[in-house]
Amino acid sequence: MATIDEIVSTFRENRHQIESLETPKLSDVDLRATFDYLSGKDVDIRVIYDRIKDFQQNLIGIVGEASQFVPIDATLLHAYLTHDAFHLASDLENLMILLSYTSYPRELYQHNKGRTEQFIYGQNNTFETIKRAYISLLKLCEAIVLTDIGYPIEYDEFSLDKLVHDVINLVSNRFNFPLIMKDKEIIFNVDLEVSRVYGNEGMMWSIVYNNVKNAGKKLLEMLSRNEIGEAHVSIRTFEMGQDYFMLAFADNGSPISIDRVKKFVYELCQREVEIFDPEMSKRLKRWVSNPFAVNRIYHEDFTNLVFIANLTGSGLSFTGGLGLYGTRYCITELNGAILYGEDIKNGYPVFAYIMPKRSVRDSKAERISDELKTKKRLDFNPIV
Repeated sequence: MATIDEIVSTFRENRHQIESLETPKLSDVDLRATFDYLSGKDVDIRVIYDRIKDFQQNLIGIVGEASQFVPIDATLLHAYLTHDAFHLASDLENLMILLSYTSYPRELYQHNKGRTEQFIYGQNNTFETIKRAYISLLKLCEAIVLTDIGYPIEYDEFSLDKLVHDVINLVSNRFNFPLIMKDKEIIFNVDLEVSRVYGNEGMMWSIVYNNVKNAGKKLLEMLSRNEIGEAHVSIRTFEMGQDYFMLAFADNGSPISIDRVKKFVYELCQREVEIFDPEMSKRLKRWVSNPFAVNRIYHEDFTNLVFIANLTGSGLSFTGGLGLYGTRYCITELNGAILYGEDIKNGYPVFAYIMPKRSVRDSKAERISDELKTKKRLDFNPIV
């Protein structure tokens, strides 16, 4: 079994390995070859494709090496890290699709040459962002391992503003790429009253990444089905006194479906699955056994359930839930509190988290959360 020093040393070495990886930036020659290929010329671009594929595989391999230290019985945490690593790998996938030998890249280029070239130029600036994201993922993995063995995790002051814009860069490229054919895009709005915080950067990165990614994924599906004409995601922070701030994510997509959650609750209770809050679990099981016991269940009980991960593969869950499961894990470890609300006028969903600006181990975040629930201060329109 590895010692603390060996574990920490390995994580530091893994970070150094990522920092030392050669970034596969496309040169002017590469770009000309790519555009010639997309325009229909007989150009071999496999060398460019392989270079980017190697970069992606190296990143995945380094994170895989680090994840060996996650406790073997922590199945959900393993799945959560794999989930984030998989999505980061997907952030490179669209560029590789454009470099693949299929008819689709050329059809896309013919449909909208300007936006396709803009996407490729944008991806050229994304490689360094992806490296920083993988370093954040390693910091998250290290925090999970050290927390499990009761060892203090790394806290630093960092720029939340830079972290948020890095995430938007990744997610925007990924989800707006398929929308080129529809001449649509997802707009990201950022308003950060609090731009620097002190905490674990890996955990904060995962919170931002998963919430923005979830919103983008949902809006992409809604735009593709023509359910909405335009799509907006809003990321905002608000001062909450001297020690705390609110980190909020809103979009103009559909809110949590209580009907779908109720069905999910019923299936969970039928299978006697334990829910993370024992008291809530008791209330839900009483409600399932006696549906007329309406005074024993709360709206909040249902919205809290979207933070449960369902890994049975049975198809009972309407979402994999790993991103929000990880969000709850990180918020809990950072001594924060979770809120869910909806814009009063349009019913848009708002996920909000009360976070300490520094590591503060008390229940104040929960008290602030309770006060906000009664004052209904969560409502804001993501389009504004």
